[in-house]
Amino acid sequence: TIECRYFKFICYKYSRMKKTLLMVAMSLSLTTFAQETKIDNMSLSVTGGYSDHLLRNGVSRLDDTFSFGLDITSPATNNIVPVDLYVGGTYLASDLSSPEGSIWYGGLGKTVELNDKYSLRLDGVVSAIDTNVDHIPNTVDASVTAALINPLVTPYVSYTKDWQIEQNGWTFGVTKDIPLSIDGEEWLQLTPDVSYYMFDDYESLVAKARLSVVRWDNVTPFIEGRYLDNDFDAGNVNWATHEGDSEFSYFAGLKFDF
Repeated sequence: TIECRYFKFICYKYSRMKKTLLMVAMSLSLTTFAQETKIDNMSLSVTGGYSDHLLRNGVSRLDDTFSFGLDITSPATNNIVPVDLYVGGTYLASDLSSPEGSIWYGGLGKTVELNDKYSLRLDGVVSAIDTNVDHIPNTVDASVTAALINPLVTPYVSYTKDWQIEQNGWTFGVTKDIPLSIDGEEWLQLTPDVSYYMFDDYESLVAKARLSVVRWDNVTPFIEGRYLDNDFDAGNVNWATHEGDSEFSYFAGLKFDF
């Protein structure tokens, strides 16, 4: 009935408003850690794009997805506590007129220089995920990551704890940023990344490569190709919409930096 549809619409808008207010509150909390004289060092980026599979922890959480995200970062040099602080949120939708879900996160990180060539990067992130998929519950997870930054490749290891879908486990990977020049000018950046996920009820391999146009200061077009290999029956689990059995997927979009 019209009344039922109207009630659902009001509830939906109220839910989205609460998440938006949460994002604002997290952003304000972040700024309280920043010194007023260095507040201009904070960075803000907006990313919009489309992916055939929204991947999280090596599995698909949503299919055929438009995304629109906001990320705010305050570097360690800004803050009373000398760590990087960051918050962000992403709206998810199967079409541009009807948002279906969201991802919200907050985290902190620290880069420790070991010598001239090697640094240790430590990060901790808490995320709230709402994909609005019937058989996948809204969930909150926390992860800690350690990466060894060096001129060759950057290996990393992460542990993730989830409180709703009860899929906890380890991620092992390597990544590297490779600048590509055209006529002596740096136009492109290629970022390959290979990661292996070992969680309670599944294992998954994700190999991906992102090609970004880095010629301009404030806008970065990108396209990412992925190879996904896992083995489970998506119809019998509450943490994935799709089984990626040796298949390819993609993600393309634009990033704006302010």
